[in-house]
Amino acid sequence: MATSSLPKALGLSVDQVVAGSLRDLEKGRVLSVPGVQYKALTTAAGMIPRTLAARLNRGLFTTRGRT
Repeated sequence: MATSSLPKALGLSVDQVVAGSLRDLEKGRVLSVPGVQYKALTTAAGMIPRTLAARLNRGLFTTRGRT
């Protein structure tokens, strides 16, 4: 994935991802979301009604020429 188009605030180093994953593994978590910024994004995304999220996803993917 090209990261040049992403805001720098969303970037995580390999070490940060591995450290976060290992912490979650030690806690027995099945799902690991490293980084505070991604935890905030996943929390916010979880609050959006599914029908709206589906509509937004459809709009994003069709503008990129994907099906």
